[in-house]
Amino acid sequence: MNLNKIEEGMKIILEGLEIPIDQHLKDTPKRVAKAYAEMFEGLTMDPPYLRTFEESNVDQMIISDEIDFNSFCGHHFLTFRGKAKIGYIPRNGKIVGISKLARVLDYFAKRPTVQEVLTNNIADFIYNSELNPIGVGVIIKASHDCEIIRGIKKPGSIMTTSALRGIFKENHVKQEFIEL
Repeated sequence: MNLNKIEEGMKIILEGLEIPIDQHLKDTPKRVAKAYAEMFEGLTMDPPYLRTFEESNVDQMIISDEIDFNSFCGHHFLTFRGKAKIGYIPRNGKIVGISKLARVLDYFAKRPTVQEVLTNNIADFIYNSELNPIGVGVIIKASHDCEIIRGIKKPGSIMTTSALRGIFKENHVKQEFIEL
């Protein structure tokens, strides 16, 4: 990530806005570059390693719910934030540390994206990982600043997306995931 280019770009934006540079804006380009490095760290980090454990008696749905996240809309470069629900059914008792599901979310959320792609990327990553689950479900509910502070201006609106893989596409499994 090139922080100098981000800083220069922010200087150009401030010039384009024709804002007088005062004590509060003087170091804004540096602060924005530093903030972007943090907010977009998913672009530079390695994919999370899903270390698995063998638990032969575990064969039911495992869900991590209400996982907070922040991301950046790839269309308007404004934030969206919300909660994710990520679940899977182990194959042959193979499970993963629960924090790993949140790490997968962060890996994909910390980059410019759209919610539909974010949801699918998480489901695909887990489903195709070494975990090799029987099925995966991901539901994301998020509030988008591009819908709230510009355009249609609808504060309080929530967008919901889902991605189902494997056995989660079967109605009874999908229903259990939604209800839990």
